[in-house]
This record gives sequence, structure tokens and C-alpha cells, in this order.
Amino acid sequence: MVDFRIAEFLEEFVKRVFYSLEYVRIGVVYLGRKTGEKKRI
Repeated sequence: MVDFRIAEFLEEFVKRVFYSLEYVRIGVVYLGRKTGEKKRI
């Protein structure tokens, strides 16, 4: 079943992308708070 393998690969790929976006968002929020203490935007 080629379709099943492709679907499995896509699911894994999507999960990795979402995890990466989550880490980026957390990093941005963390940096935003750190710089926000010095200067308010």
C-alpha cells in the first residue's frame, strides 16, 4: 500500500512542522517578555 506509507509520512511531517512552529512561538514569546521588561512596545 503506497498510499498508506505516503499518508504516514505526511502525518509525521505535519507533526514535525507543528512542533517546530510551537517551539518558535514559545521562543518569540520568551524573547518578547525579556525585551519587554526593558522597553514597552
